[in-house]
Amino acid sequence: MSIIETGPVPIEEPASGLTDGWGMRVHLLPGQGTFLLGNEAVGLSDPSIEISVSTNCSNDAVELGLIAIADLQDGNYGYINPTKSEIPVQQWEQIRLAYDSPALSIVPALQVVLPENAEVSSATVYFDRLEIKPLKILYKNPITMKVDTTFDTVNESLDGINPNAYLPQETAVGDVSLTDGMNGKGIQLQITPDQLAARIVMESNMPGTARDDTRRILHQPERRRKWEPSFCHYGWRAKYRLFTQNEPPSN
Repeated sequence: MSIIETGPVPIEEPASGLTDGWGMRVHLLPGQGTFLLGNEAVGLSDPSIEISVSTNCSNDAVELGLIAIADLQDGNYGYINPTKSEIPVQQWEQIRLAYDSPALSIVPALQVVLPENAEVSSATVYFDRLEIKPLKILYKNPITMKVDTTFDTVNESLDGINPNAYLPQETAVGDVSLTDGMNGKGIQLQITPDQLAARIVMESNMPGTARDDTRRILHQPERRRKWEPSFCHYGWRAKYRLFTQNEPPSN
């Protein structure tokens, strides 16, 4: 079981205000992980927020998760999970998540895992300055998608929505199929207990933005760079049907 404690944390120069030298420490052995969930919801004045946390890791074998949960009952959430070269090692950096919440409150959460096959004997992760603030939009260019986000023109081959893309090879994945939706077609995602995930991946037409693509996913995340805000929407629990209206969702 991982060890969680508060106390002194390293201060490397330049820390640029990312820590005051006192924060949270999580110590892990291979095969251990921890999930830290806020004990109450945080009210929002605006549903579009940026959630960030200062992070410093002893090595890059760990996997991190920064999560904003909008509804603990139906599973609406946004998340980012840096790994490998995205991990800040022996230096402070800020992990940031841009999230358009469907509710005027969220519950923040952090997840830390040291995989069982990690080539290190242990790892320590330091956290400080978890912040939630309104998202400042620096530009107002709309993000257009390469695929019809109403799904009405998606064919039986599921071209453009990339079913189960970016999942590990040689793993059992769920079923992605077309179904009846609101005023047209919808997407149905189904998994069984022995399957890892079911999801679709949709790419945007605007390279060079903070995120080169916007994704709708179920359960497992795609790797994202920690220094770029990640525009996440919602995750749906297994066997829920995902329907869209005729208008594409705003980003």
